Amino acid sequence: MKISKMTTDQAADVLVRIADPATRIMSDDEVQELFQDTVKDGVENQLKGWARVITKLVPFCLKKHKEDVYAVIAALEFKTPEEVGGWPFLTTVRVLKESFDRDLIDFFKSTADASTGGGDK
Repeated sequence: MKISKMTTDQAADVLVRIADPATRIMSDDEVQELFQDTVKDGVENQLKGWARVITKLVPFCLKKHKEDVYAVIAALEFKTPEEVGGWPFLTTVRVLKESFDRDLIDFFKSTADASTGGGDK
């Protein structure tokens, strides 16, 4: 579910649940590099740029940060990570695509900025 479609209480709970996994993901130097390169590629068309973020980052993160990715997806869907792990793969892909919105992206971007100790570079 998109954070922008949640109630304030739901969004607060989700942001608390995803703070730690998002920090672990965005503190990874390789993720930082992929994230920064992808953001630069998509400056002119933000939606296209974020589609590239998902396309490049998600496979990498599933390989290196699977538990954290599951935790984020689970929080967005009010489920457990174990439930996410048992879903058909296409369901997981659909939920990821449907859940990404400006608010979630901004949260991850702010996590990335905090983990590197800076703002926009």
